[in-house]
Amino acid sequence: MKVSPDGYGGIAIYLDEGSRYVTVRENVIDKIGGVWLNLNPQSHIAPRRTAMDKSAMGNWYNSGRLNGEWSDYLNNTIRDNTSVKEDSWPATARGIISASGAGNNCGSHH
Repeated sequence: MKVSPDGYGGIAIYLDEGSRYVTVRENVIDKIGGVWLNLNPQSHIAPRRTAMDKSAMGNWYNSGRLNGEWSDYLNNTIRDNTSVKEDSWPATARGIISASGAGNNCGSHH
């Protein structure tokens, strides 16, 4: 498989039709190369609405593209997401990266 400098391709976060009231917040997407955030609204059956009431805010990504219908009609909002050049993550994103993974507190509740 040929790997681009932006990553392997694929989809990092996938929001499927029929789901509602989902918020995607404070994620760090690194080298996805395909789609960093996908919303599958089934636009071909408009005006019926199948993927509604979603929001994406406060995420960071250094590759990939946004896909799907982010519109007032479907009440899907996207705001305050930040494109980062290569590995120039701001401090908040670096904190999320450092805290990610199973770590020593896997399965514990606070």
